[in-house]
Amino acid sequence: GVGSAAGGGGGGGGVGCGGVAGVVLASGERVLADAVVLAAGHSARELYQELLRCGATLAPKDFAVGFRIEHPQGVVDVAQYGEELAAEHCKSGGRGRLPPASYRLAANVATGASSSASSSGAISSSGSSNASNTASGGAATRVAAAADAAEGAAASTRGVFSFCMCPGGQIVPTSLEEGRLCINGMSYSNRGSKWANSAVVVSVGE
Repeated sequence: GVGSAAGGGGGGGGVGCGGVAGVVLASGERVLADAVVLAAGHSARELYQELLRCGATLAPKDFAVGFRIEHPQGVVDVAQYGEELAAEHCKSGGRGRLPPASYRLAANVATGASSSASSSGAISSSGSSNASNTASGGAATRVAAAADAAEGAAASTRGVFSFCMCPGGQIVPTSLEEGRLCINGMSYSNRGSKWANSAVVVSVGE
């Protein structure tokens, strides 16, 4: 594995000459490289603190924040398969002919003033479908207006999406630090729980 990316400057691996020159493996071997990908993983605060101490420049990036939502598995089964199929083929403990259902959620939600722009864009697009009954100049104007509204709305939206949807499982605590709450979700191997859960998050910019 990789031991430390921090070392002396100059020709060896590590941080030097204003940038990363390579890595030092646990064996002591130095591997030089023009670029290093640092896959920090979960709970890496101490690593980032060490990078700052070594003079590395850290920059913020967009991220997603949200919560984990829990539903009765039967509700998801009915929504995906319909009442008749779910009642006939979805059995408790994940033993039915149909597996416990899962889902994906993805949407772009207008933010702030862009809500009106998004609505007007939809109306304009609908109106342009009657272009054959109007003068071509008027139809072109409506199409252009709809395109402008759609472009403005797209620039002022946030993505809302689900991930790590876990049918037949439960929500579990994964906190590692006192005073901090962290949770995750899991499925049992047989998807046998009466509960389903999924993370639902929204993208957050700078």
